[in-house]
This record gives sequence, C-alpha cells and structure tokens, in this order.
Amino acid sequence: MAMMMMRIFSLLLICSSLNADILNFKIPNNGQSSEILSLKANAEAIKLIRNNAYLSLGITSFDPSVCWLNFIKNKKIQIQLTNNSHKLVKQDSSYFFYDLDLNPKKINITNVTKQQFIKFCENKTNKLY
Repeated sequence: MAMMMMRIFSLLLICSSLNADILNFKIPNNGQSSEILSLKANAEAIKLIRNNAYLSLGITSFDPSVCWLNFIKNKKIQIQLTNNSHKLVKQDSSYFFYDLDLNPKKINITNVTKQQFIKFCENKTNKLY
C-alpha cells in the first residue's frame, strides 16, 4: 500500500512539474554581500513573474507577450503566486546564475480579467494598422 501511494505521489509530482516553466536570470558579481545578492535575486524574480504573468490567462489565439508589457504599464496589477522559487544554480567571477520555477497555473491576477486584456490587445493591434 505504501509503495502504491509513493508511486501515485511521484506521478502527481511529475505531472505538476510539467506545467512549470524554468526561467533563467543572472546577477552581476560585484562582490556584494549575500544579503544584497538575495535582495537583487528576489527583485529580479518578481520582475520576471510580473513580465510573464500573462501565461496564467491561457490565451492561445494570439501571442499575448506582444502587448502584456504595454497593458501593465502605469497600472497597479495585483499578482498572487503560490509555490514559486528561485535558486542559485552556478556562479563565476562575473555573474550569479539563477533558475526561477514558474508555474502559470499557480499565478492569479486578481484585478484584471482575461477579457480586459484581450480587448486591450485587439485595440492596440487595430491602431497599429
């Protein structure tokens, strides 16, 4: 029974990780303290989450990355995220390299609807032509 539960748990873990994206970023190695490095890594992870939050909307009819940054410009967007993590994967004399595990299904944009975003993108596209 325990072995079967362990296999089920392993399958669930694998399935949940299939929906996650790994984003990479780097922080310059300027000899900063570990506290400063941690703050910079947290800030960069938050920026990547904000810039990729559109993934949670599940839009497949067009490329939402094209207008997402314009959509969030000068707006207070509330993004709630659970179970994200970033980790240091390597470092050299010039940079610290990080991986950010980002699962779009764990992102919740509370004050924006999918329809609002689609309408904004459609209006922007029409104005370009």
